[in-house]
Amino acid sequence: MTPALTYDELAFPVYVNSHSVGAVGGVNLTVSDAINAAQLVRNNVFLGGKKGTGKTQLLTDMYCHRYGQKGKLLEGRPDLKADEIYKTFNLQKLREGALTSDELIELTQSIHLPYIGVDEINRAPEVSQNELLSIMNGYILHKGEKKVLGDGFSVGVSTGNLGNGGYVGTFKIDDALADRLHLFLDLDYWKPTDEDMARIDMRMEIDPRVVDSSVRDITDKIKAAHQEINRQETPLEITIIGRYLERGLDYCVKYPSAENSKDNLKEAWPVICTQKSCDLRNTVCGRVKAVGERTVKAAKRLAKGLQYVAELKNSDAAADPIGAMMTAVRLMLPASGVISPAYLREEGNFNNANIAAQHLVQALENEVKAQFYGTGSAGPLTVALAYAGRGKLSEHPYQLLKPEWRFVESLLAQLNDKNK
Repeated sequence: MTPALTYDELAFPVYVNSHSVGAVGGVNLTVSDAINAAQLVRNNVFLGGKKGTGKTQLLTDMYCHRYGQKGKLLEGRPDLKADEIYKTFNLQKLREGALTSDELIELTQSIHLPYIGVDEINRAPEVSQNELLSIMNGYILHKGEKKVLGDGFSVGVSTGNLGNGGYVGTFKIDDALADRLHLFLDLDYWKPTDEDMARIDMRMEIDPRVVDSSVRDITDKIKAAHQEINRQETPLEITIIGRYLERGLDYCVKYPSAENSKDNLKEAWPVICTQKSCDLRNTVCGRVKAVGERTVKAAKRLAKGLQYVAELKNSDAAADPIGAMMTAVRLMLPASGVISPAYLREEGNFNNANIAAQHLVQALENEVKAQFYGTGSAGPLTVALAYAGRGKLSEHPYQLLKPEWRFVESLLAQLNDKNK
C-alpha cells in the first residue's frame, strides 16, 4: 500500500510563492497550494507572466523533485512539429498507423507519462500545442479515436510570457485551447510575497539560471491522492455553485424573447446593457456572463483539490465546500473570457481581468451565501436541501427569491425523488 501523501512532500525545493489565494476551512491557501491542488485533480495549469517570475524553475522542480524525471520537459518553439512530438514520446509508429490492434495496445500501455512540462508553449504552432495538450491529458488521437497512454494518469503544466494583457509568443493560444488548460495563473498578479523574496535573497546561490532540483519520485503518492479525491462524493454545495455559474449567470431578465439568456443575445451582450440603459448594467448581470460546462467541471475538480490540500496543510481544516468552490472561481474567472470588456475598462480595473475578477467574485460569493445562509445559519436553499434529502420537499418547498436560481428547482426535485 502506498504511504499517504504529506503536505511537506508537496513543497517545491527552489520555487516559492506564498501569495494568498483564499481560505478553505479556516486554512489560508497560497499560489503554490493552488498549483498543487490542480495537479492532484489532474487539471492542466498555465503559468503566465513576464520573464524571470520563476515559471521555468517551477516546471523543473516538478519534473525532478516530484516525478523523478519521468515524463517530459519540453520547450516550445516555432519549428516544433507534430512529427517531432510523436518521436519525442516514442509514438511515431502510432502516427504512421501501421499497427495491429495488439501492437497498438502494447504501445500505448507502455508509455507512462505522469508529467508533461512545456516551457513557452505559445511559441509552438497551434497544431503542436493541441498535440501536446492531448498528451498532457493522457491520451493521443489515432484515426480520430482517443487512445489512452499508460494508465491514463498524466498532469501538464505549461508556461508563457504575458505582455500588456496578452500572450507574448510566436503563436496565439486560442479560446478552445485555453479551455483545455483549465487553470491560468498570471504570476505578474499572483506574484511572490515580500517574505518570499527575502527568502530568495538570503540564499547563497545567486546564479540567474534555472537550478536543477534534486531528483525524487513521489508519483505513486500523487496518483494515490488523486484516486482518493476521485472517490470522494462531490458536495451538493459545489455542484449547485457550479451550475449557478453556467445557468444563473446566463439569466437576463430584460429579454424574454431571447428566452432570458445572455447566450442567446450573442454579441449583443453586454453592449445592449449600455445602449438600452439597463438598470442592471452595474450589477453582476451586466458584468459577467455564464461559463461553459468544461469550466464548471474544472472548477468543481479544483475545489475538491483545494479542500484536500487544506486538510493536508492542517488536519483541523473544516469541510468548507462553499469556500473551496469560491476560491476556485476566484482563480479561474480571470481567464474564462466571460467578463464584460466594458467592465474591464471601468475605472479601478485597469483592463486587468484579475482585478476585475476579485470584485466580481465578492459579489458572486455574497449571492451564493444569501442562498445558503440567508441572514442566519440556514438560507432558503439550505432548508430546501435538508427537506429534499429526506424526500419531504413538499413540506417545505424552495423559496425562489430570484429567477436566476430557478435551475435549483429541478435539482431539488430529483434529490427529493431519490430520497422518498
